[in-house]
Amino acid sequence: MRKLLCMVLTLVLLLGTVPAFAASVEFADLNGHWARNYVLPLAQDGVISGKAPGVFDPEANITRAEFVTLVSKLTNLHPDEKAPYADVVEGAWFAPTISAAKAYGVIDENLVVGGNFSPDAPITREEMTSVIVRLAEAIRGALLNKKEGFTDASTFAGWTAEYIAKAAGEGIVTGNPDGSFNAKGNATRAEAAVMIKRFRDLLNKPVRKLEAGEYHPSYGAPIYEVDLQKMIEDAYAAGQKSLTLEKGAYRLKIRTDACHLALIGMKDFTLDGNGSTLLCQSTSGTALTLTDCENVTVKNLNMEYEKINHYQALVTKVDPEGYFFEILVPNGYRDYFDDNSSLTDNQAVRVIQANGDMDHTITDSTVVFSKMEKLGNRRYRVNNMKITKKGIREGDWIAGGNKPAVRSAVTINNSKQCNMDNIGVWGGCVGIGMSQGYGDHHLNNYRVEPGPRPLGATYDRVLSTIADCAHINYMEVGPTIENSVFRNAGDDGFNCYGTFYRVAERKSDTELIITARDQNLFKEGHKLRIYSADGVFNNAAVVQSMTRLENYTPKTDLKIDMGVVLFVPSA
Repeated sequence: MRKLLCMVLTLVLLLGTVPAFAASVEFADLNGHWARNYVLPLAQDGVISGKAPGVFDPEANITRAEFVTLVSKLTNLHPDEKAPYADVVEGAWFAPTISAAKAYGVIDENLVVGGNFSPDAPITREEMTSVIVRLAEAIRGALLNKKEGFTDASTFAGWTAEYIAKAAGEGIVTGNPDGSFNAKGNATRAEAAVMIKRFRDLLNKPVRKLEAGEYHPSYGAPIYEVDLQKMIEDAYAAGQKSLTLEKGAYRLKIRTDACHLALIGMKDFTLDGNGSTLLCQSTSGTALTLTDCENVTVKNLNMEYEKINHYQALVTKVDPEGYFFEILVPNGYRDYFDDNSSLTDNQAVRVIQANGDMDHTITDSTVVFSKMEKLGNRRYRVNNMKITKKGIREGDWIAGGNKPAVRSAVTINNSKQCNMDNIGVWGGCVGIGMSQGYGDHHLNNYRVEPGPRPLGATYDRVLSTIADCAHINYMEVGPTIENSVFRNAGDDGFNCYGTFYRVAERKSDTELIITARDQNLFKEGHKLRIYSADGVFNNAAVVQSMTRLENYTPKTDLKIDMGVVLFVPSA
């Protein structure tokens, strides 16, 4: 066992006061049909249904309203307005889904004539392709693969040619055996199912990692893969007082000290990110660390984890009597059921209302993922009495993560008078952590927020951090914080800690024996405040001298201090 560190301080006292998988689905009229293996997986997951029990009617035409409803259902789009077109009347069965599709930018303006959408008209193959491609690009970003050369390309409407080329390039459409596409042909239910199945397969593929130099739409800048650490160190070693980065998204690998970028032992230096973003490749490391620094300024820089380090899921059904709720894990977010490296039996979770408010009636809630049953594609049932009894509702979000897996996005350790100006933090376990040393740091326009929508995501992020927005502790002088935002934390918003230790023995009026885990926390000249065992302030004091004691046996139980276990020796 490691001994408690005990010190004698000579003081000058200052007077003062998810059900399991659905049953198998079969359609008799699909036996031997070319589209059977496309239709059945969609029917199994509840995306598509037959016209009657055992009947799919694959060769029947599909209408515009029916097709838009299918893709809206597949991606769980929510309506954003009512009756968006003159012939889509409020109350019609298709009004919510067409409204959602319009709001999300899925419907090309060429599909609307005179303010009418013609929901009951059969949808053509080229029109259907336009809807699929616009939705895919809204979710995943631009589809860059294109394939042209259909033998009947001259028959394509001018506005659909680009959509068809992109759909062919991504494998969503393949055309006919004779090389034609039949753009003007009315789409059948079988053809629609095939396109939707291929579209879903595309969504389930990992979003392509943008290559160095490519323009990143979320950050408004190209991606750079350079040794940013060496650039900064070389500039500082050459005597430069500042370094301004070319605006971009800098993809950084994690270092051996569990951080992606480290400023160590620097003095009187400024790093100007010029609006850049650090793309951290590890979900378990600090984005930026300042250690043993003095008067170092970091400004105009954002911290991002390129692989999302929290989960979030949309609540689609709640059964308070059965103590379960069902969730959908949207595209672009980690599917923790399949990502076992991040699963633990008890994951911390926040419940967020559809309007963005945190925890409407939920407190001290935990989702037990080991009790999660898979219902279908990215859909699960979670059995959890604690949450269902406290009022979770359909349309809420659950979000959180494995707190021990991630460190603070930004840490400032054992440093003096450092400045963080115009900093955005999107991710991490804690938005910023400060501890040890003189302190007296300055934060201006420091924002811990959810950040931009990730690539491949249909929905915005609801969390900024997995745990707290800020931890401020153990410094001689606390920070100055101005014009800053700390919101949407997975746990507490802002924690500011002091340091207090138990008096083991009073040797005299000016000499105390105290316990401490770190002898560097106290120095000669430090001011202390002394409280009684019940927390009443007694005196103030100044440390005049300090001596370390070996093999000291405390005369009182030091494990209990105001209800908090502070002094438990560890091996």
